[in-house]
Amino acid sequence: MKQTRKKKLLKWKTKPINLKMLKSKILFFSLLFCLRGFLFAQTNSTDTCVKKLCIQGDNVNVRAEPNTKASVITKLNKTEWFDIIEKGSSEIINGKNDYWYKINYKNKTGWIFGAFTSMKLEGRKTMIMTFDGCAAGDIVHIYFKDNTGKQWDFYNSYNNFCNYEFCVDGANNNGYIEITGDKKYIGQKFELVLNDLYQQIWVDWPECTKFEIITEPAIIFLKKID
Repeated sequence: MKQTRKKKLLKWKTKPINLKMLKSKILFFSLLFCLRGFLFAQTNSTDTCVKKLCIQGDNVNVRAEPNTKASVITKLNKTEWFDIIEKGSSEIINGKNDYWYKINYKNKTGWIFGAFTSMKLEGRKTMIMTFDGCAAGDIVHIYFKDNTGKQWDFYNSYNNFCNYEFCVDGANNNGYIEITGDKKYIGQKFELVLNDLYQQIWVDWPECTKFEIITEPAIIFLKKID
């Protein structure tokens, strides 16, 4: 009986591979992988209007390549701004899932992990709000209302309005701040992606020689709801 089992086992091990079926399985899983990548890219395509990022930590590494083994080009500190050249692949580093971003730094390029920037995925929340107009004071106030009627004032420069001209400030002939913008957006609903970010505010306006860093909600990106 033992000998018979052994023969059957050997016969099973040496069974020829069905190459046609194997190729079909490889093709199926390849297509499935590509489709997964396409869908994932689509769900993350809404932030393509973001052209800049702001550093959200201290001594943040900028690397030559988008991985933690690459050499460190320089280190950056919170509230510094940089142009986004390219959005790279995602990775989990120290438990944080985020993307790598290629930035331009002093005529050089390098890669920074998004978890330490204003583009960080951690903490993001999506809200539907209605644009509620603008007002001028020492700064330009940009108002949105949420579904509870609460008014939110997004007035710091860390917001990204995705090229919607809600409010444009400038001096008129009398030297006063004049607010212009497309009034058709007033009362219109928008989908806003928000995150609490470090903001740099001046405490001695209009001299603007002293500042402090605070944490406030900021608009990462938005889009009008048709």
